[in-house]
Amino acid sequence: MLIKIKVFASLRDITGTGNLELNLPEGSTTETLISELMRQFPGLLPFNGVFRIAVNQEYTAETLLLHDRDEVALIPPTSGG
Repeated sequence: MLIKIKVFASLRDITGTGNLELNLPEGSTTETLISELMRQFPGLLPFNGVFRIAVNQEYTAETLLLHDRDEVALIPPTSGG
């Protein structure tokens, strides 16, 4: 199944793009997706467990089952100033 991924700020700098697509097997979860992204982009490892995840524009704090054509956003922590 095809998952569309949006990455922002410092995460975009690491991946080199703001938009990714990833083919994952049926039954994959957000945890599966994160593991695969960490494998493909080791520079993301320091952010593991720190960034927020949104699936189809809704934040999720749990492992969530993904479906074909879902859109996942990875949002790094931000600070005001």
